[in-house]
Amino acid sequence: MTRATFVARPHAAHAYGVLAHLDIGQDAASIYDASLPQPPWAEGLVRAWHHAPGRLALQFAPLLANSEAELLGLLRGTGLAPLQDEAGQVLRQTFAAALRTHVSTPTPATDDGHQSHTTSPHLPPATRTQLAADLHTLRTALWAIAQCQPPALEVWHVPALRGHGRAVSQQGRRVCATSLDAPSDEVLCQILHEECHAVSDPVVHEELGVCAPRNTAVGTPGHEVHRALERAAVTLGALVIAEAMPRLMPAYAAWRARFGV
Repeated sequence: MTRATFVARPHAAHAYGVLAHLDIGQDAASIYDASLPQPPWAEGLVRAWHHAPGRLALQFAPLLANSEAELLGLLRGTGLAPLQDEAGQVLRQTFAAALRTHVSTPTPATDDGHQSHTTSPHLPPATRTQLAADLHTLRTALWAIAQCQPPALEVWHVPALRGHGRAVSQQGRRVCATSLDAPSDEVLCQILHEECHAVSDPVVHEELGVCAPRNTAVGTPGHEVHRALERAAVTLGALVIAEAMPRLMPAYAAWRARFGV
């Protein structure tokens, strides 16, 4: 199996940087960072988000592209099937406009003079090697449950995601975005969780029925579907860690506390 690779994708860092400005309320999809200033486009984008039933597709769109141009092309085209209705088109257009503005706005410097939200996967070589080895161990155990070989994995460093992650299956590989600024054990837990979804989600969908709606916003009819998907992935992660890497259990217990399961 090919070991995980760690890469920088500036377009993804910019896209999730835009999403980090959006206060969308009690929603598991939120990566809102209250410390960020509110730009003029944020209010309109939040409004467009709430009006679009297929809005979750926007959370994964950056992972389906390899550059700014590809992402903008995806937003203009028909590649995001859940966002093809009128409200979805408004969301895509509003997000694309915000993204262009965000990219053209100079990134403010931090107190030490460095640019914030760097896109460089700046892991020390030893840390990167250890992370790759640990991911190999965990993913081998996970995908054995699905009785198949683990696909190649690319890990994209996206600081704006902070303690969150996003992942898709794309062109025969897995692409996972998260912040690599967190402690290594937290990064392992987050990436494993995203990988668990690839194995557990189909099982949950089959149990619930393919037409079961999913909504990450608290209080919506589809929220329990989202909770079921999360519970299954978190539980599977615990089983994998207990079997393949018990030393990670305390870190995983702290990490999973956010889900209340």
